[in-house]
Amino acid sequence: MGIFLPVCSGSSLSLIPSPAPHSILVSVASCGTTSSINSINTLITASGAEKIFLDNGMFTFFRKKQKGERVIFDNSRPIFPKGIAMNLTAVHAVKCAMVLKPNVLIVTDLPVPKLRKEGNYDIGDEELNFMSVTYHNLIRAKEVTQLRAKYCPEIELYYTFQGYNINQLNRIMRELNGLHFEGFCLATRALNWNKLLALMILMKGYGVKKIHILAGSNMPVMAVGAFVARHLFEEVSYDSHNWLYFSLVGTFRLFGSMGTVRPMKQIELSKNILSLTCDCPHCKDRSLFDIREMEYGQDKQHLLAQHNFYIETETANAYFNHSKTPAMLTDFILSKSHRVELIQEMHEALSAIYEMKDYLNDMKFVNGLAEYIFHRFKAR
Repeated sequence: MGIFLPVCSGSSLSLIPSPAPHSILVSVASCGTTSSINSINTLITASGAEKIFLDNGMFTFFRKKQKGERVIFDNSRPIFPKGIAMNLTAVHAVKCAMVLKPNVLIVTDLPVPKLRKEGNYDIGDEELNFMSVTYHNLIRAKEVTQLRAKYCPEIELYYTFQGYNINQLNRIMRELNGLHFEGFCLATRALNWNKLLALMILMKGYGVKKIHILAGSNMPVMAVGAFVARHLFEEVSYDSHNWLYFSLVGTFRLFGSMGTVRPMKQIELSKNILSLTCDCPHCKDRSLFDIREMEYGQDKQHLLAQHNFYIETETANAYFNHSKTPAMLTDFILSKSHRVELIQEMHEALSAIYEMKDYLNDMKFVNGLAEYIFHRFKAR
């Protein structure tokens, strides 16, 4: 049985979740100056976290590039050179790691874009985007591996798969042959829950022991992550960032379902919803009516942020504790959520893995099971 680990992303010295998070994620994108690095070091100490993940900051870089801002690759210049939006390379990542001394460094990678259904995209578009980032990502993987061995061998490296399908993951694993990583990351921007699950099974077949899920704080991803953590991997972790984002837009998350309610004065809510009370350490038996009546400002945002992180962590623990069998997990989620079609499909997918987990050392079988799960399920 492994570990299922929410990794708190987005905390600051003015807002650290309570109780203290076990793990936090900080970013190279926030390390542009000596003072900012010092602030992150202070945050790491203040958080009390036992495990630190250092994200490479490339999603920030990617977003700036998408907006048409000037971004560059130059080892000799800082992360934010004068007149340039951003500059990130493997050297910047390893230099930050040498100062911050995280437990995990995520290898520098360019993300693939999310392809939306309404765009009529197909496998050809997926292949174009995959090929557009893969050369960069493989070169950076080799660079970071060499730099880690020389300057910070005690830090674990995680490589991020940036792609859309099983064929692409198989090709990446062949290209990475000879490079050693302690874990792999998967990005939910390009992968629905069943595709994410299929690729995790495939990684299990390749002998991967640790998985980190990027942007994974929603019900289906947390549920399948908890299940495979219990049955297949030494550790499965995921970025927990929605606790902060939802608080900024006045949103309250619900235990077990990870559903949302916006207790704002301008939003009409039923009496049944408004009468709900929360006994978490932050709400202390306040009703949603009481929370709605709070003036929207920093106090309300902080309350919602603390509540959201606590509820998400408790939900993650509940999913893991109920993952002894697919039926136990399904029964628990059905008792909290009305997303019946989705939950039933998750049950079918997890049952297939549970019944066949003793055969996951046979790559021919693993590929077949991964293909089945990747293509079989559609519920969102």
